[in-house]
Amino acid sequence: MLCFHPACQNIDNAQGSHFCSACGAPLFLKERYWAIALLGSGGFGRTFKGIVQRNPNVQGKSCAIKQLNIPTVAPSSRQKILELFERESQWLYQLEEHPQIPKFIDYFNEADNLYLIQELILGDTLTSKIETKSAPITEIEILDFLQEVVGILKYIHQYKIIHRDLKPDNLIYRDTDKKWVLIDFGASRILSETALLGGATIIGTPEYMAPEQHRGKVVQASDLYSLGVICIELITEQTTLEMFDFQQNQWLWTKFIPTEKQLSKAFVSLINDLIAPSLGDRLKSATQVEQRIKRIRRRLKSTGLESFIPPNSGFVPKAKYINPAHQPTMPLEQPKAPNFNGKHKLAQKIQIQEPASKSIPQEIIHYQQLENYLKWRRWQAADNETWKLINKSIHKNEKKFLFPQDLPHIPCEVLLTIDQLWLKYSKERFGFSKQLEIYRQVNGKYPQFCHELGWEIVPRSRNVVADFQFKTKAPLGHLPSRQKMGGSSLWKNTEIFYEHFAHCTIDINSGGT
Repeated sequence: MLCFHPACQNIDNAQGSHFCSACGAPLFLKERYWAIALLGSGGFGRTFKGIVQRNPNVQGKSCAIKQLNIPTVAPSSRQKILELFERESQWLYQLEEHPQIPKFIDYFNEADNLYLIQELILGDTLTSKIETKSAPITEIEILDFLQEVVGILKYIHQYKIIHRDLKPDNLIYRDTDKKWVLIDFGASRILSETALLGGATIIGTPEYMAPEQHRGKVVQASDLYSLGVICIELITEQTTLEMFDFQQNQWLWTKFIPTEKQLSKAFVSLINDLIAPSLGDRLKSATQVEQRIKRIRRRLKSTGLESFIPPNSGFVPKAKYINPAHQPTMPLEQPKAPNFNGKHKLAQKIQIQEPASKSIPQEIIHYQQLENYLKWRRWQAADNETWKLINKSIHKNEKKFLFPQDLPHIPCEVLLTIDQLWLKYSKERFGFSKQLEIYRQVNGKYPQFCHELGWEIVPRSRNVVADFQFKTKAPLGHLPSRQKMGGSSLWKNTEIFYEHFAHCTIDINSGGT
């Protein structure tokens, strides 16, 4: 039996014991729930495999026990967490009639911890199936998967509930009936770092979040977008991080379709309508998705469907798409992207390429004005000058924003010089290296990073003064700001920028160029 006390790691309590042999904490919650295994843990809580033992004379049933440790949460956020917990628990109770949503059992507050008790779903997550190459990959298989999950979304959406964190980790292929189960309605949002930081509650996993979700707005179509991203991951059998053109605001996923894979034009069109960046171009409801799936199935069974021709393939089909097993292979020249291998991590490190601009003459950068501003502690003027110099270093107008494709081209010499000036005159309170240090401490988790720096997760306005504190007592690493980071996916810019800066520091420390 395991101890529930967050500071105790004892897992060797004797069966039937009521108190932990190491710390003396109770081993039973509400005198009926106890833990037999740790399923997972995070910065704010743990998930246990537990037993519901209502009657000591009857064999108990398995359950999932989700624990949120309130003392680790900032006092200013506690009330918000309690309200979220209460609301999410009520939602779970409301949704328990659907067979592909875990049954709600109980929720309560005990010894400064929040607990959510749910049905334990046994099976493999979609993440695990991707890793073992047993996930749906053909058009027919993905249509089956899509129809099943859309049916769950249709059910929850009719109750005006939006999941907001649809991803492979939250889909389990249940062992008993081979059905997909959607999990973590409450726990993923309650335990989400972004929900604990105050301000705008941005909840979800960045790689799968719709553009409007990054700005703090969610609608039913936001869940459909996340489901569409999962589908292109299954189709391409690759991570999706490099498939979106942030400058053009469009997906390039069809360039990553494996050469041997046969897809119908109607299916590709459906996926594109799920992942349209603009809400106006996206499918609005699960019902609409169901109708499109039915239409594709009918045509596949009767007249067949026109094959999709990937960009630049040069392939001309001789027959309609009917069955992927009977279609010719389509040659396709496509950019290579990393296949899944080892542990599935969508938030894998961005591979920093050498800037293609080495042949472009370097701009002459003068740092005297920046040094003067920093010496006089005119932090806002220094921040403006910092981004002016960075833009100039890559031949970009000082009023323009920087996008992911720009960041690896910022000369290391410029970044390191600016960093040294900030460190020197702030007495090591501010600077890119101070920010990198914090970024590493939080393991690259964007919401926690923003929290530590005192930044808003999503900018409140375009007015830099409103979002940043230009004073000496600002939080460690608060400056320089991110005022010139453009686009809706600031987490992406952050990841690429600090990867590039880390690359620069490695080069200088190793004597590289």
